[in-house]
Amino acid sequence: MDKITEKKLIINADDAGLSDDINKAIRRGFQEGVITSSSIIACGEAFKQATEMFHVIKKTNVGVHLTLTGSFLPITTDKAIASLTEDGKFLKDYQSLLYKYLGQGINMDEVALEFNSQIDKVRKEGLSISHLDSHEHIHLFPKILEVVIRIAKENNIKYIRVPAEPTNVFLKEFKLKDVVRYSGLKAFVLGAKKKAQDNGLLCNDFFWGHFHSGRLNGEILSFILDNLKPGINELCVHPAYASENFLKKYPWYKNANNEIDALIDEKFLNKISVKKIKLIDPESLDQAT
Repeated sequence: MDKITEKKLIINADDAGLSDDINKAIRRGFQEGVITSSSIIACGEAFKQATEMFHVIKKTNVGVHLTLTGSFLPITTDKAIASLTEDGKFLKDYQSLLYKYLGQGINMDEVALEFNSQIDKVRKEGLSISHLDSHEHIHLFPKILEVVIRIAKENNIKYIRVPAEPTNVFLKEFKLKDVVRYSGLKAFVLGAKKKAQDNGLLCNDFFWGHFHSGRLNGEILSFILDNLKPGINELCVHPAYASENFLKKYPWYKNANNEIDALIDEKFLNKISVKKIKLIDPESLDQAT
């Protein structure tokens, strides 16, 4: 098939290592041949279980889900990255980080120190780094993006996620909160892809999954497949076999059981085949582009 018209799709499961409820679903997705890539949170409470899982399923090229939010304990001592922490932990969410970022309260050398520590922790588990993305897309903050690009080049990491969703996502299950979320992210996405590519890095051409994040189901996944663009598409998913205790801690994952069921459903896999969509992972992009 002509590479210009071929539709390629990375299906990346975020948040590996956050909980074993997530790890188990990601493992199932890989085994069913639908998840093609995953990114791991180095400071997640189930990090070790995730690395063991990747070795068992022989998927040792993973992304690093760079993290500065979520109230996680950092890898670096909090005194060494004092501008990034509060009471020894990362800030609660991206809004808190953005507020501090806009107030010039973040030290970019500390960002680099922590990100390198997260990457090193993943590598020490015998895993290779296929790409970089981030928790709550905080790597799109312009100064943080500059740090991430530099780190990617220094570590010979070829691919960075750019979460730029096409405007036709509005055609499916439009909600006001989605518009706000879409518009806010769009402001930071502008120029990010060019900056990464100007530095010799690879990026996705199109992105899916942020607008419908937290409510992906079979119908929305089918809509996404119908609207894929020629080129490299990345679909970000958050599957989990969510237990009651897990949902108490992470209520945002309330749709996760439906999401993994929809992903491994034969209808989704068959549609990928019928539409001649090529499933790929970031590590193959040198050959796929």
